[in-house]
Amino acid sequence: MRLSAVMYVIAAAFLGIPVCVRAQPAGIDLHQNWDQKTAERFWFTSQGSRMMPYDWFLALEQASNTTAFRDPANMERLRYIQGPASELNPDNLPIGFVKDIDKADVMYLGLTCAACHTAEINVKGVPVIVQGGPTLADFSTFLKELVDALSATLSSEEKFNRFARRVLGPSSRNEELRTRLESQTALLSQRKEHDTPKEPYGYGRLDAFGLLFNQVLAHDLNRPNNVRAPSSPVSYPFLWDTPQHDFVQWNGVVPNTKTQELGSLMRNIAEVLGVFGQVDVQPRAILPPGYSSSIPKKNLRQLEASIRTLWSPVWPRELAPLNRDLAEAGKAIYANTCIGCHPILDRTDPRRTIKAKLVPVEEVGTDPTMARNFVQRVAETGPLENTPKNLVPLIRFGPDARGIEVLTNIALGVYLKQLSPLGRLRLLLFGLRPSVLKPARAHYKARPLNGIWATAPYLHNGSVPSLRELLKTPSERVKTFYVGSRDFDPDNVGLSTEKVDGAFLFDTSKTGNSNQGHPYSAGLNQAQRDALLEYLKTL
Repeated sequence: MRLSAVMYVIAAAFLGIPVCVRAQPAGIDLHQNWDQKTAERFWFTSQGSRMMPYDWFLALEQASNTTAFRDPANMERLRYIQGPASELNPDNLPIGFVKDIDKADVMYLGLTCAACHTAEINVKGVPVIVQGGPTLADFSTFLKELVDALSATLSSEEKFNRFARRVLGPSSRNEELRTRLESQTALLSQRKEHDTPKEPYGYGRLDAFGLLFNQVLAHDLNRPNNVRAPSSPVSYPFLWDTPQHDFVQWNGVVPNTKTQELGSLMRNIAEVLGVFGQVDVQPRAILPPGYSSSIPKKNLRQLEASIRTLWSPVWPRELAPLNRDLAEAGKAIYANTCIGCHPILDRTDPRRTIKAKLVPVEEVGTDPTMARNFVQRVAETGPLENTPKNLVPLIRFGPDARGIEVLTNIALGVYLKQLSPLGRLRLLLFGLRPSVLKPARAHYKARPLNGIWATAPYLHNGSVPSLRELLKTPSERVKTFYVGSRDFDPDNVGLSTEKVDGAFLFDTSKTGNSNQGHPYSAGLNQAQRDALLEYLKTL
């Protein structure tokens, strides 16, 4: 442990802050090309997310008791990964939770992409961090319980007084604090109401586009009619090789253009807008607008540079040996069965590029809800009506538009605001045009499978618990299973489906949860499937 981290641990002990120091266990290396310093920068670099005042989160108790909401046991129950105490994380928050400081030195609690894209798995009892892997966290329950805790603080005089002492010390400004707390609680309550699904997602899933569209189309445009109930949960995508793709997202709808870094910044700005990034949409009728926001372009560039160097994880042979002969037999089966959609990639090649294969939902047969929801999302444009669409002055928004067109316009406006005059001119001359956003079609993206062993559950909606289940014919796949265990199952290649404390029962009969489709290994016999599974471990 570095000296700075040691000092924080000592200080935290005096202050009563719960402390956990995390590092990859000795001898376990997934060879992802990141050292601890790079990982911590990814975990704890602010991207402009502002969920609530920072000191409030530190002071907040759980709704039903006096234990801190951020207590490691509570955050682990929600499957967030406890972070290391360090210079970048002095208050020992979970991975992906961060302090954001605005221009007036006001501090906010925010989320980073690491909150959703860092995994922890237990391989034969040894905890292993998968950088860029899909989190198992339950954000929907986190937000509900956060609002419950804030509401309980307002309704209980004892809770509020303890909260006020932690936030204000001996100050007498309690009523001012109460007024601010009421406003913040109302804001988060509204978001919770908009974004709570009729059917719980469970661990490791979120209707990311549904929540993003609700935030941007309804809240940021001040158009409540644009709210839609979220109904298409997806697993958090894994991040390795993301900068190298031409199109990103499960449904391959976001162009990852290299023109003036538009692809990476558009992708990351939109992501921040969905996790409490702030934007002020004040459009101009004549010239393309620039929108003030909380999003620091410099930090997004640094985070993207880290992701560009990330390699997919390799199978932990120290803990789970491979059958080399069986894997070699599986390699030939992969070449005949899978390689048409999932090409082999040199995971360490810095010049690697990936052309996404987009497969119509009718062909792949997997749950179509997410892809169709995206295609069908239309919104009132409100303040954007009759303003330039995607920075093209002569092409303007009507009263309604596709959700992705509105989101693209706002993300571009955030980017434009932070450009120099010369940069703005170049963007207007050579930047994104509406033609890049092709007419939407419901499809899903196939990609290389390097590191796939570490990304369970499978399919875009997490409806299949293991690769062994995925290789079965769709009708043979398990219909219900428990999610919530971090224990890795090396034989079936997935996470354990044992009913652990707090486990969520995944029911594939629910809307958005179908485990059908992707039948491409149905013609293989059991021996061939075993060989193919062993080969998938080596990718």
